[in-house]
Amino acid sequence: MNSVFGWPNFRFVKGCASLFFVFLSLVPVLFVSQTTRAYASGGKVGALIDYYGQGDKFIQASLSPEGTKYSLWRMHGSQPQAVVKSTSNQVQNQTVVFDLPTSLFNWQYWLDEDRLIISVTKIAPDADVLLGKITKKSKRGSNPSGLSREFYIADTRSGLVNQILAFPLNIRLANEADDFLHRLPEDPDHFLASFSPDGSDFPGVYKVNVTTGQINVVAQPEEPYVRWAVDRRGNPRLATGWGENRFQIKVRPDPSQDWADISDQPMFESARFAVQGFSENGEDLFLISSLGKGRQAIYRYSLVHGMVREKIFEHPEYDAGRLILGGPNNDVLAAIYADDMPRLEIFDEGFRSHNEQLKVLLGTDAFLIEGISQSGGVWAVSTFAANEPSKLYLYEPASHSVRELESRLVGAPPVPVNPVRAIEYFSRDGLEIPGYLTLPSTFSQGQTVPMIVMPHGGPWVRDMMVFDAWAQYLASLGYGVLQPNFRGSSGFGDMFESRGYGQWGRMMQDDVSDAASWLVREGYTRPDTLCILGASYGGYAALMAATRNDGKFQCAISIAPVSDIAHWLRTISSSKAELKAMSFRTFGDDSLRKASTVSPASLAKKVQLPVLLVHGTADIRVSPYHSMLMEKGLRKSKKSYDVLWLEQGSHFILQEAHRRILLENITQFLEQHLPVASH
Repeated sequence: MNSVFGWPNFRFVKGCASLFFVFLSLVPVLFVSQTTRAYASGGKVGALIDYYGQGDKFIQASLSPEGTKYSLWRMHGSQPQAVVKSTSNQVQNQTVVFDLPTSLFNWQYWLDEDRLIISVTKIAPDADVLLGKITKKSKRGSNPSGLSREFYIADTRSGLVNQILAFPLNIRLANEADDFLHRLPEDPDHFLASFSPDGSDFPGVYKVNVTTGQINVVAQPEEPYVRWAVDRRGNPRLATGWGENRFQIKVRPDPSQDWADISDQPMFESARFAVQGFSENGEDLFLISSLGKGRQAIYRYSLVHGMVREKIFEHPEYDAGRLILGGPNNDVLAAIYADDMPRLEIFDEGFRSHNEQLKVLLGTDAFLIEGISQSGGVWAVSTFAANEPSKLYLYEPASHSVRELESRLVGAPPVPVNPVRAIEYFSRDGLEIPGYLTLPSTFSQGQTVPMIVMPHGGPWVRDMMVFDAWAQYLASLGYGVLQPNFRGSSGFGDMFESRGYGQWGRMMQDDVSDAASWLVREGYTRPDTLCILGASYGGYAALMAATRNDGKFQCAISIAPVSDIAHWLRTISSSKAELKAMSFRTFGDDSLRKASTVSPASLAKKVQLPVLLVHGTADIRVSPYHSMLMEKGLRKSKKSYDVLWLEQGSHFILQEAHRRILLENITQFLEQHLPVASH
């Protein structure tokens, strides 16, 4: 969902004179363009960077309706590429590559067997979100943000990709401003999507012409609704959004009936539910909700009668995840949950038979079904494991065969992959915290190694025991890595997640510090040889650790961090009610003035550790403004820090050049502040 070193010093990946950098240059800055490699390929570190610094070779793979092709996307420099390949190994010239403009890739869906619809986000160099500006509610027809969304049609027959629609984006909806809803197979000239064609706050549902981009309203935009769901035939049936006083949801019990407000039903309380799909007849809604059970479960909800018909799946310990639907009648096939890794609870016997066959063919039960053709004759399957990158396979039930299609990383690691195991430790207040410990392959019992505590982003997500390139890279250098699922992490039930509400910088931070104490207590490391590294929320946790004078860590690496909680909450909240709810969930109060007590930028003078700040200049999820603000505080307080700006880098660091230079800078920083040689 991560410098030559002195104080202060900046490294900048290929410069440009945008207003972002004009603004940044109001403070003393030295930009150093990275033109040479810090570590030669022939050496150990260079070889490790060559492997673990690769860009993903496939992201978001998708099977065409009839299964004759599959699509994926990847980054080529700063430009996303959509790639389509034949599923047959007999077809010549089977790869078509569609180059898209410099942008952030959002999604891709098959319209039919030959055409893809693709959505990207364009970001102007002076976009408000990059400069930390927060505007009042945008008015219709305005485009104050400098962001725009574009739809493209990629045709595999001609090899051409054409833009059919572009519209401005509201800052608050930049990360969720459009949804592909239905491909309308009975109407090949159109598809359904929800978006705001004039850049306003509230998207409607539109039928879009695939050739001209002409749009027709299917469901009018209406405050406060920002998310829409349609049934199997493309009829809008559900809309949700945060009103001024509460979360609101409306449904149409039948496509011909008027909308009905069901916001008062406990099933939908406080937006703690997720739509999974509709039954074939459109009468029932499949959804995930915690409905007083203490953990997420999957239900069948009757839109006609306004009540739960049945509970489809509930795990006794972990939250339920995605529901797998398939077949001509949209049957319930299986549900996903995760203990240490994703698991399947299977309901359909035919699906169970295929699943058992896949276990034999793949030699593992660590896989997920990514797609099934309409006929059921072709399946796309992805594998995952702690010791190797994800791979994509083609499964053909008729021939009882699987064939590898793609690997997320190519080649082999230059040193053996490092072992990963699940651990638990107790926080200072007695809460059991699960986590994953990666130790160097050369580690032996009784040995101590320098350790990196690496809290995940989110924070309302979780880590699992799957391949993690950063953890593997660091362990290959000789560091141990602990990834704690601190309180507030999702997947472990409502009680565990809610223990983190209002605890940013407080008990959630204690859990991270307690991970360091556990590592020392268990003899894995010494008290003076720990560093903290994290991205997004993990970056926030790294900065907060640097402000605590508790002696747990010797350095902090913070990637794409939130440093000003009040600013961040304003950018993601669509109403006063949502802002209030998110404020309580984050720092435990509805007064934004109190957010400063747990905002790293306000606490920069308390920083006691050397800090490496990293941020992409095109990050619209957590604005680079947060690192600019943090840098300003560190500089003013004369603290030891370094900053790395990744030009046109997104929140998720997808470009290979950025991944390489990130690993180089992390390595240099650790060599200075936490060298392996000291052990």
